[in-house]
Amino acid sequence: MEKFFLYKVTGRKAVKEISLLFDALSIDFETIKNESSTEFFVDETDYKKAELELELFFKEKELHVEKESVKLLKINKFALYIPFLLLIAFHLFLVLSGKYSSVVYNWKSSASRITDGEWWVALTALSLHSGFKHVFSNVVSGIIFVGGVGRLIGLKITWVLVILAGFMGNIFNAYYYGSAHNSIGFSTAVFAASGILAALQFFDKYRMKKVKRWIPFAAALALLAMLGSSVKTDYMAHFFGFGAGVLLGIIKGFADSKLADRR
Repeated sequence: MEKFFLYKVTGRKAVKEISLLFDALSIDFETIKNESSTEFFVDETDYKKAELELELFFKEKELHVEKESVKLLKINKFALYIPFLLLIAFHLFLVLSGKYSSVVYNWKSSASRITDGEWWVALTALSLHSGFKHVFSNVVSGIIFVGGVGRLIGLKITWVLVILAGFMGNIFNAYYYGSAHNSIGFSTAVFAASGILAALQFFDKYRMKKVKRWIPFAAALALLAMLGSSVKTDYMAHFFGFGAGVLLGIIKGFADSKLADRR
């Protein structure tokens, strides 16, 4: 079960006393220790109880705490890293087996094939890259943005939205260029993740106190500059991926806000 961020506490004594308090109240919790603080995470079912007990506890002890404006999730690092490691392994297999050229030819995002109804290549193209430098740049940036979205809405729904938005980006790109265009790469999905993150920042439920609403958009521009150093860069695929991510992020944020209002 995923656990939600509750409080960030400084001082060993505070961490020990809160841990003892939660143990005494049978509240299931986990901690993440940083350089100068410790973050407490609890199950959603225990969240209100833990929050109330801590407020009473802090009034008595006057401990220094910092509460975020959004409940951050503790993500499963295995679920975040494994898909990217499999992507690297897949390319290593293609190179060693000599199947790279044929797979790229059959799986690339071909505008002519997509407009003729072979829409699935818009999905398979996300797994293909022009070389290991291309793969590693997308892996690094992907971990950052997918992980960021995952801490807000959970990794399961994040992966669904990121892949769907990347797929949509390739579809939009194919119809924009017409028949004479091909593209490959997970960067469309990376920009989709940045778009989802940007959109979620406009909803109070997901806006972190220290993150301004414009920061994810600036990060997307920085990412475009980083991944766009080659003349082969498909800028419009990145643009459409980001746009699809913003669209899905707005839908997700709006749906969650409406659900919260009904409770």
